Amino acid sequence: MFSFAVFVVFVLAALLAPWLAPHNVYDQTSFDLMDAELPPSWLEGGEERFWLGTDNQGRDIWSTILYG
Repeated sequence: MFSFAVFVVFVLAALLAPWLAPHNVYDQTSFDLMDAELPPSWLEGGEERFWLGTDNQGRDIWSTILYG
């Protein structure tokens, strides 16, 4: 039963990603290379708008996980 609940959470996160994700991963104009490789927001140097940080292209990792 627990595994089914986890599965449902993942499916809901994927379906609701456009509303849950703070950044649109498909909008190429929203990426900024100045934001590349930022650490998560709870570490020094991190920004609150990128909860899990960014990758080397400046894409938000949390949004990428939700859309993935």
